[in-house]
Amino acid sequence: MKKRYVTKLIALAAAMALTFTACSSGSADSKPAEESAAAKETDAETEEAAEAADAAEADGQEAEAAEEAGDTAEAADAAAEEVPAEIPAEAEADVVSYLTGGTYTTDQEVAAIGDTTLTAGEVTYLAAYQYYSAAYYYKLYGATLNLDEQVEDGSTFAQYLFQYGRDGAARYLATMAKAKEMGVTLSADQEAQLATLVEDNILKAGENLWASATTDGLVNADEFSEEEQKAWKEEHGEPYFRHSMMYYATTPDGYSRFYEKNMYMAVLREKLFGEGGEYAMTDADKADRTQAYLEENGVLWARCILFSTQNVETDEAKAEIKANAEAALAELEGLTGEERENKFTELQTQYDSSGYTAGEVQKYTNTDSLVDGYYSGIQALKVGDVGMTDETDYGYFVLIREPDQVADLEEEIVADYETDKLSELVDQWIVDYDIKAEEFLPDVDLNSFFTTLGELQTTIDAVDAL
Repeated sequence: MKKRYVTKLIALAAAMALTFTACSSGSADSKPAEESAAAKETDAETEEAAEAADAAEADGQEAEAAEEAGDTAEAADAAAEEVPAEIPAEAEADVVSYLTGGTYTTDQEVAAIGDTTLTAGEVTYLAAYQYYSAAYYYKLYGATLNLDEQVEDGSTFAQYLFQYGRDGAARYLATMAKAKEMGVTLSADQEAQLATLVEDNILKAGENLWASATTDGLVNADEFSEEEQKAWKEEHGEPYFRHSMMYYATTPDGYSRFYEKNMYMAVLREKLFGEGGEYAMTDADKADRTQAYLEENGVLWARCILFSTQNVETDEAKAEIKANAEAALAELEGLTGEERENKFTELQTQYDSSGYTAGEVQKYTNTDSLVDGYYSGIQALKVGDVGMTDETDYGYFVLIREPDQVADLEEEIVADYETDKLSELVDQWIVDYDIKAEEFLPDVDLNSFFTTLGELQTTIDAVDAL
């Protein structure tokens, strides 16, 4: 499953559906975040995926043997033949109808509050994106998503994924309805952005495809006039963007409706929490909450240089790595102030294997899952001081304690407060409007929906790769 072009709205939608982060436009890819070497966090999903990957290892042995026997090309050809390089006409005509066996259509209204409506394509979009994210995550660990697997509440994974779409759609419906009830309107700029949203995304998709085509030598830019380039981008961008929407079980129109709801959510959030808003935090509230958070969570700021001993087999090699770490520490201890800060960044660039960006200050708390000795090593330092851990599972960390970034933390605390409060308000609005998310698209065969969606995504990838 390759990562597809999607807009920033798409990339953020999974988080926004339940936490209501502010929206933005543009383009972005979606991928799991990389974990730094300092952190050793493992959640239930990771463990389940890892276990599934172990189970899948045996299945992969046959393919591995085929490769060793020189059958790779033949196997690839056979696999390619299994993927129809043509999107089914039924999916092109109406993707939701295709995925639900004709039970629902993409533009079918499933709920309404006054003149605020919700369509099937908005519900299926959120469910489809969640499916894509989960499948991508499992594939990353060499496992296959099992739709019949039970989750914590006893439902199947398929039920969980689709209910996620229903719940998210219910929250957007309630939020837009409340925004209109409170007299919220979009600005002229937002209305203009909405009017050209599809056109802008088609052009952006076309620009991305043009860049790839020229880089790969498939197109000679010198042979195209400016007008011809624009025509090429539109010609190729339109089907790609349409396919990208189909990939997530919606259409450009469905995408626009969803984006409009997201815009109303952003404006309503500003009305509620901006200056003079009913739920805006005062400066005193911000200071009190920030101080309480600092004390309760033992917040520290620091940077590190990891001298990695992973995959190092001999004691002599480890001793050399330790000596390099000690030499770096000694060099830093001979400096002060800005010179020490700059030298630390230089040494980060030269030696660090932690995965952090050189010069970037990190925040840590006493509740983080960190490698043994890392947090206590920072805690033992005064601001500006440097130190070094004993050997950890990853190697030796040279540390520098950084000044408290209280202003940044305050912004984070305010954002968390607004998100939590808005989520609480939306819960109440759903009750007030008597929205029953579980009744959205009740007759969908969920296993068939997601299985067919997965096959469709594979086909779209194959078509757009041609």
